[in-house]
Amino acid sequence: MRALSVVCAVVASAIMASACQDSRPLAPSESAVGARAHTFTVLQVTPISGPDTVGSLDTVTYSVTASQGVPPYTYAWSNDGFGIVGPTNESSAMADFPCLYTNGFEVMTAVVTDAENYKVTVQKTIHWVKHTEPC
Repeated sequence: MRALSVVCAVVASAIMASACQDSRPLAPSESAVGARAHTFTVLQVTPISGPDTVGSLDTVTYSVTASQGVPPYTYAWSNDGFGIVGPTNESSAMADFPCLYTNGFEVMTAVVTDAENYKVTVQKTIHWVKHTEPC
C-alpha cells in the first residue's frame, strides 16, 4: 500500500507555536500525485501564561490554550525543578515552590496532543528568588 505524506510546520511566534505531520495510506483509487486535496487545521497552542518570577513558598498557576487541530486535546505538564501540585493532564497546572535559599530558575513544559496525535510542546523559563527570612 502506498502512502502520501504531508508535512507542515508553522514557525513559533510570540503568539503561537505549531507543528504537524500527516502520513495516511492512499485509497486504491488515489494516486500519489495530487489526486487528493488534504485539508486539515494545524494544532495551535498559546505560550505558557503565568508569572515569570516567583518567590519562596509561592504556589502559582500556569496555563495554555489549545485550538484548531482535532479536539479533544490532552495535556502533559512537567518541570525540571520543583513539583507540580495536582493534576498534570489539564490545560493548567500549579507549581509549588519551597523555601529557597538561592536564586535560580526552572523550565515549565506543556505538551499538548490532539485526537490525531499531533503534538505541540511549549516551554517557559521561571526565575525564582531566594527567601530573605528563615522559613
